[in-house]
Amino acid sequence: MAKNFIDAEEYPATTDIQNRCVSIIGNLFNVPEQSDGGEPVGVSTVGSSEAIMLAVLAMKRRWQNRRKAEGKDWSRPNLVMSSAVQVCWEKATRYFEIEEHWVNVTEERYVLDPQKAVDLVDENTIGICVILGLTYTGHYEDVKKVDELLRKKNEEQGLHCVIHVDAASGG
Repeated sequence: MAKNFIDAEEYPATTDIQNRCVSIIGNLFNVPEQSDGGEPVGVSTVGSSEAIMLAVLAMKRRWQNRRKAEGKDWSRPNLVMSSAVQVCWEKATRYFEIEEHWVNVTEERYVLDPQKAVDLVDENTIGICVILGLTYTGHYEDVKKVDELLRKKNEEQGLHCVIHVDAASGG
């Protein structure tokens, strides 16, 4: 596309293209119907760093709004991620004042350990970052296993932690 798609006022048709793409991706991944009958929510970005920043901010705001509504402390959010994340994840946590909970990769395991990641989740966890296509090795982390373990923990402990799949290099 030979247009500046970020300037929606100058090129309003790009908003329609964006919305169609979000809808297609939502359908492709079986996003449940919205309670208000609306379409899946999403936005196009110029690059993966902007996408990460928006995803982290959205996770933080979702967590804060829920905590405020429950009358609970909302001052100490944290994010679980592997030590192999792209540097923008660290920037996002620092810019948005989010505590980093690290799952270190090792010489034996180059990817996030699903059990260790879920073990770090607590009531202040806004999400877990799972990567498809690590910057350093190209490896895919086990999204399915993280999801399985996290669903169980969320149900057992009444948590609302989510997963963000970073597929910038492999998606």
